[in-house]
Amino acid sequence: MSVQDPFKDITIRPVPRPKGLRLEAAQTPLENGEKTGHGSCSWRTLISGDRTASTDIVMGLAEFGPGQTLEMHRHSQAEVYFGLSGSGTVMIEGEAHEISSGVAVYLPPGAEHGVVASEAGLSFVYSFPASCFSEIDYTFSAAI
Repeated sequence: MSVQDPFKDITIRPVPRPKGLRLEAAQTPLENGEKTGHGSCSWRTLISGDRTASTDIVMGLAEFGPGQTLEMHRHSQAEVYFGLSGSGTVMIEGEAHEISSGVAVYLPPGAEHGVVASEAGLSFVYSFPASCFSEIDYTFSAAI
């Protein structure tokens, strides 16, 4: 008795890779933490698979006016901040880390963190190892 290969007629097609893309921050919608009650900062998610032809990374720009905040929270993905202008304090698990132009801050997966801008305001790039911003499940400390 012979056994036939059940997969012999299946054609495997490669999944197309996304092409590179160029985005302008000023053309990206500004979102705001005040609407959710989780801070007063604003952000622009520039790269996210649910908004752009991209995979495997989310990247955006956070913008804080003087004294504005992002409330303490956590999520399962690691995150990186890279300071562009102004300055502020990033609290990570109760420890203060200063951020300013040219400074990178690494946030480990699951670490509780939040941000307070100085009187100069603050802007930084943020990035997650995820395909879409919608995959980031924020848990704000008041909800813990």
